[in-house]
Amino acid sequence: MKARLLQISILTAEHPAERALRGTLAALLIFGAALYMYFVAVSIINIIERKDALVEAGAKASAVAELEEKYFKRAELIANEDPISFGLVPLESKRFVERAARLGALTPAGNEI
Repeated sequence: MKARLLQISILTAEHPAERALRGTLAALLIFGAALYMYFVAVSIINIIERKDALVEAGAKASAVAELEEKYFKRAELIANEDPISFGLVPLESKRFVERAARLGALTPAGNEI
């Protein structure tokens, strides 16, 4: 009986470093949970901002398309004789430089969540 009592008292004894280690582990657990919640919040905000940016990009693309439509409608109204009536003359020698208009243009990947 005395041996059993001695064995129980040894198991209930606390090591001097145990209390400090428990406090450190608890602080690390709380810090990890706070860090996890921060990253979840940041990713949610990032998703919302991305959706807003895509909506805004779509609105701007629509505005550009409307301006292009107006341009093409007005361009049809100009005939080849109109510049001559304003006193403009055709050039004899012409040199044109073609430039890559969409060089480096990015297209969205479309991998929204």
